[in-house]
Amino acid sequence: MDKQPVFKFHVLSLGASNQQLGESNNYINRPFLQIDELRKKWGDEYIVLNSPLGDFDKPKTYLGCIDLDKKNRKYLKLFKELDFPIENPDYFVLNICFSGSKIDKVQDFFKHDDESFSCILSSAYNKEGEVYTTDMLVICKDGDGIVVDGVMHFFNKEIGTFEEDN
Repeated sequence: MDKQPVFKFHVLSLGASNQQLGESNNYINRPFLQIDELRKKWGDEYIVLNSPLGDFDKPKTYLGCIDLDKKNRKYLKLFKELDFPIENPDYFVLNICFSGSKIDKVQDFFKHDDESFSCILSSAYNKEGEVYTTDMLVICKDGDGIVVDGVMHFFNKEIGTFEEDN
């Protein structure tokens, strides 16, 4: 694989599923829904961190890159935690949970900058009747948009979340 560009990612929140990779210090994080005792759903794409996820009690900034794994699934590799404040990270990473209409990873996400790597990285969803429950990981920049239940929401880096367009 070609060497991928390295960016500064400010991780605001992670998905609900964490898994240690063997005896290594690497951990996989992805969206997860526990439907009932038997039904569980995960997102396909994931984040790899080289630090224990239990230490993740507040937002952190990492150096990292976006790449494809052996099965051609997109993943975010966060390989170096930065222990000093970063005023302008390249991207934000956050987990979003909601119930409503289904979100299409391509059609319902709008980049503020067409050249960016912003995207809905991974989604886990479950349909009950006409309502979808969704847990998803988003890589975004200030001004990127997501359509939720027919309403556009834009990411605001000052508050660290998507807010409804007024």
